[in-house]
Amino acid sequence: MNQKLLISIGALLVILGAGWYGYSAFTRDGGGTPATTQRSSVEFIKKFHSDWYGDVYYIDKQGDRVLIVQSDELPDGPITNPLDVIRYTQATISPNQQWIGLKATCWEDSCPQVYDIARGEIHYLTPTTAETLEWLPDSRIRSEYFCPPVKGDLCATYESKDSVKPWELQ
Repeated sequence: MNQKLLISIGALLVILGAGWYGYSAFTRDGGGTPATTQRSSVEFIKKFHSDWYGDVYYIDKQGDRVLIVQSDELPDGPITNPLDVIRYTQATISPNQQWIGLKATCWEDSCPQVYDIARGEIHYLTPTTAETLEWLPDSRIRSEYFCPPVKGDLCATYESKDSVKPWELQ
């Protein structure tokens, strides 16, 4: 009886091992990296003491997470440049997986940005005070601007000229 139990356990281990090997071969290419069918993504993690701003991470196709932007804390002294304090409130990846749209606030106004994944560069939208940032299916941006001093009336809607430099609006 002990011999039958050992044979059964051995057969079970062989089956489990073959299943694990088959699963690994199915989900990974020969180089041991995740299959290319996975998509890149972004992760927005709120600061522990804030309900509205946080840091943004890019998660590549291999599942590696990279911090791309970090929200600033208020300085102890006076703010002399509105870009000294940037707080990120939302991040979305473009349909073509080349850009990350970053909704952000700079001191008293919005300052949306586009992160170039390949180059690791940040570009500010021009004009720079967009209230919304939406990816179009062709990886261009649509953005709405509201009239100062009261941000209640829609002044204009802009779209990217192309998807090569989606931060350049017209």
